[in-house]
Amino acid sequence: IPMKYLYLDANNQPAGPAPLDEVRQLARDGVIAADPMVCEEGRSEWKLLSSLAGGKASKLKALPVPSTILGDFVARLVKYISLWLSPRFVETSLHWARTIGHFAVFAGGALALVFAIVSAIRTNSFGVFLFGVAFVAVLAVAQFTALRFLGTADALIANTPSRVSSPAFLECVGLLAVLGSVATFLLGFVTAIKVGSAAPLVPAILSAVFWGYLGSIALHPEMASVESGEGTAAEEAIGIVTFFFKAVLKLVPIFFGLLALVGSVVILVSIFAPNSRFAYALSHVLAFIPLPGMHGPGFAGAGAVLAASLLPMASYFLFLLVCLPLELWRAILSLPGKLDALRR
Repeated sequence: IPMKYLYLDANNQPAGPAPLDEVRQLARDGVIAADPMVCEEGRSEWKLLSSLAGGKASKLKALPVPSTILGDFVARLVKYISLWLSPRFVETSLHWARTIGHFAVFAGGALALVFAIVSAIRTNSFGVFLFGVAFVAVLAVAQFTALRFLGTADALIANTPSRVSSPAFLECVGLLAVLGSVATFLLGFVTAIKVGSAAPLVPAILSAVFWGYLGSIALHPEMASVESGEGTAAEEAIGIVTFFFKAVLKLVPIFFGLLALVGSVVILVSIFAPNSRFAYALSHVLAFIPLPGMHGPGFAGAGAVLAASLLPMASYFLFLLVCLPLELWRAILSLPGKLDALRR
């Protein structure tokens, strides 16, 4: 052992704290094993440690993730769900929902007029008949707005791109949403059996459809103009929040069709069986969209048809109001990078 290595004794054992320079010299001479924490400059380990200490970005290879039986099973389940709830399936469903919705709105207007005539005869009230005529006129204008805004929403989503750093979060959201859809439908089905009425199935179906289609869009985020890309934590948060709003806007045609269809069915039942338990149960389900000054199952169904026609326009403007502050935050977060580019 050379005499300059003073911290080693006669048995080649450490006798005290070692100076860093001597440890490096020993490693180069092969006297001791090389330690990556004290290796000489110029080697990859030293560069890695220097970049971490200096705060510079360094690319690290991801550690291998151990596979498990349950994890592999869920991964295969997500794969099969993604194949079944494909983008083609979603787009086809949206197309049919638009078509069925417009026919349901037309049928709802005609049934609302018939309901107004029947109610006017039953109650001996001419005002109810006038209400039916006015309702049809308002519904025609509302359906015109729905026809315009249903197509505009798709263009707005395409022109509002966003990005997330990893699809892992959206993949988990998609799986949980699909499982929640199945659970919601089963819960509604069990409740309908217990109470002996099909009315609980209506909100259960609406909720199940919402969660199911939301999960399909989360599994295929490109349908909501979401792409993968690097960004800060704040940009990631903005991208995720924007995704949820765009996904809801994407699903508006589904609820346009379902709400108009349910409203038309309620009006139809109210014409032939105004005092039926089914009609009153459905009217309670649709109680969140009442017509001013009007009560009863038939009027609740008419309100649902009108709300379905106004839904595309309302959701469009609500999306604009919500995305405005998000876009402002995105612009503010991008300023440092743009200023650095100008300095260079």
